[in-house]
Amino acid sequence: MDSLMFPKNQVVTFMIGGNFSADAGWKHKLRYHHGDYELIICVKGPINLLVGDETVTLNANDIYIVPPYT
Repeated sequence: MDSLMFPKNQVVTFMIGGNFSADAGWKHKLRYHHGDYELIICVKGPINLLVGDETVTLNANDIYIVPPYT
C-alpha cells in the first residue's frame, strides 16, 4: 500500500462531507478534481470505482484517497 504524507506545517482545509448511498447500477457523472483530494470511507461494500485509469474495489472499512487532477 502506498502512503500519503504531508508536511506537518501544511494547512489542510475540510471543505464538505456527507453520507452517500446509491442503488445498484448507479453511475456518477464524470468528475475532475481541480487540486483537491477526495477522501472516501467505505462503510458498506463492495464499491467498484474507476478513478482515472485505475479500477478500485472498496470493501467495508476501506479508505481511499482520490488525488488532485484525477
